[in-house]
Amino acid sequence: MRILFITWNFPPKQGGMEVVAEHLYRGLSRKGECFTITCHLEEPPPDPRLFSCPVGGLFPFLFYALFRGFWIVWTRRIDLIVTSSAFTAPVAVVLATLLRRRSACAVHGSDVVFPHPLYQFFIRTFLPRCDLVTANSAFTGRLAASRGVAQERIRVVSPGVEPERFRHEGSGEALKAKYDLDGRFVILSAGRLTRRKGIVPFVEQALPPLVAEHPEIVLVVAGGDASDSLVHKEKVSERLLAAVARSGLARQVRYLGRVTEETLVELYNLCDLFILPALDLGGDIEGFGIVCLEAASAGKPVVATRSGGIPDAVADGETGLLLPPGDFEAIAQAIRRLVEDPKLRRSMGEAARKRAEDFRWERVIDRYWEAFSHIPPARRSPPLEGREKA
Repeated sequence: MRILFITWNFPPKQGGMEVVAEHLYRGLSRKGECFTITCHLEEPPPDPRLFSCPVGGLFPFLFYALFRGFWIVWTRRIDLIVTSSAFTAPVAVVLATLLRRRSACAVHGSDVVFPHPLYQFFIRTFLPRCDLVTANSAFTGRLAASRGVAQERIRVVSPGVEPERFRHEGSGEALKAKYDLDGRFVILSAGRLTRRKGIVPFVEQALPPLVAEHPEIVLVVAGGDASDSLVHKEKVSERLLAAVARSGLARQVRYLGRVTEETLVELYNLCDLFILPALDLGGDIEGFGIVCLEAASAGKPVVATRSGGIPDAVADGETGLLLPPGDFEAIAQAIRRLVEDPKLRRSMGEAARKRAEDFRWERVIDRYWEAFSHIPPARRSPPLEGREKA
């Protein structure tokens, strides 16, 4: 199968959609003949089948993707046009319609619900015209259906993880000593700082009663503001530091900002538990929560909320504890339970490590490939098998 893959989200940008896009690019290139169009990259991979937009900016990328994509589909006999988010679905649908090909779109949650009226008009117009929509969680699949996508054209394919990438040979205590955290109970939050992550109200409402009972607790926050995002412009780091100062928690909170991958792996392995107290904000939701899989790979239990697609990433009562979004009293109680029950922490951590194996990227790419190979009959073109045999 010959595929054109179009993505605005690509490293070095950071975020869950970027992680998925990078692995789709690599995985589809291994599975078949894949041509890729990306946003502007200062140092694109040395791949003759990857075409990086020559200039930065959203509108130049969209025009480049449309015209370069037309040339690739026409000259390379592309079978399927895949786009990495709902944001670029219109490009895939236009190309598929003009050139009588099939189109598929991977959706993640926030790219479906972004509340701008014009954006929602395009989503409701173009997303239902994709021949296949892959959703990163059952929740995101329901969002796609609410925008008019037929149920038979939705497939849930959760993101993946490379478990060994997030494991460290050093002991947790040795790593704690390296970061001057000896004797502390470390709660970790990692990922880009956006309002929906809920870390600021967690510091304001959940952390004070916890440290009053357990002064050994320290919250480590790794991740910078989402400065490269089209929609997240708020400086959450400033609000976080202000909340720490107001609450008098300077000794109990360490904000590290954006960290290297090596540091992140060490933090996953030294922490005692991981948190994702995500909020339900309507126009910005947590579509899955890849960081929960990363923490699970390191054998850590997760305390999170039942927001968006997080229940697909965390097995409640097995690999972690899930609470109602915004209920910081319940979140504090769940953390208190794990602080006071080391045996439960260990059993959940072991279950999390085992479950992470089911999300290996090799298996996830196989699921994407299977979905792309069995798209329901197209309205615009004959089945892929028939065209390949012709």
